[in-house]
Amino acid sequence: MSYLWIVRFALGVILTVIAALNIVPLPPGLLAVSVGVVMLAVLLWGEIEHRSRSIPIPPEHADTLRRIGGSILEDFGALRPIRFAGDKFQSANLRQSFRAHFPPYAKQLDEWDDLVHAYEQSAAALSSKAKATAEEHGLLPGAAMAFDLAATSFAQDGQPSVFTFTVAPQSDKTTDISYGAMGIAKLLDPAAQAVEGKKLEFQNLLNGVGAWGEVSHVREMRRRLANRAESFGPEAAEINQSHDLKVARKCKVCPKR
Repeated sequence: MSYLWIVRFALGVILTVIAALNIVPLPPGLLAVSVGVVMLAVLLWGEIEHRSRSIPIPPEHADTLRRIGGSILEDFGALRPIRFAGDKFQSANLRQSFRAHFPPYAKQLDEWDDLVHAYEQSAAALSSKAKATAEEHGLLPGAAMAFDLAATSFAQDGQPSVFTFTVAPQSDKTTDISYGAMGIAKLLDPAAQAVEGKKLEFQNLLNGVGAWGEVSHVREMRRRLANRAESFGPEAAEINQSHDLKVARKCKVCPKR
């Protein structure tokens, strides 16, 4: 039973009681006209709703709406905003259609997008911290990349990959130090003591990455996203399998009466 049917039934009962008990002190003729007008409006409302529901939803539009449920699950797994379509304009149109057909779900997806945006900002702050740390200690961009990779691993409750150091004397009498494929320093002093000191400095900085506040923030945002994806996952699957799709009045794709 539709809640709109219940509303119309309740209005009918209220009007009947008002007319029977003369609760509203109106002249009999005016009261009868008022009740009649309201009743006709209620009947017209019901007829419009009935006709809109009797118009079939285009099969291709129904299939598109169902596929959105599957794409939502993919976006959850990738921790990215909901992409209703590859094309930006088409995505905006599908978002409007989805909102019209699934109003409660649309609000939850808006909240997901807000969470993803906050997560992206925290990840950007983490990368900025890695870059600033490398610059502060006179290290090359490769060191910032190593810090960023380690921080991302810690934020995902994992352990960063361990690479070997490579020391390469250059023809200009400088010495390059790399960590894996990442160049972390160029020394003017080729002495072994200077090289070992720079490697130790870098290693100490790398070991301290897990204690950065930015890492904790990214980890918390990932936890919140995972919880939201887990709670909405069954509903996304339900959208993907829905068979009783009806014409939505606010949907720009659905046929109009």
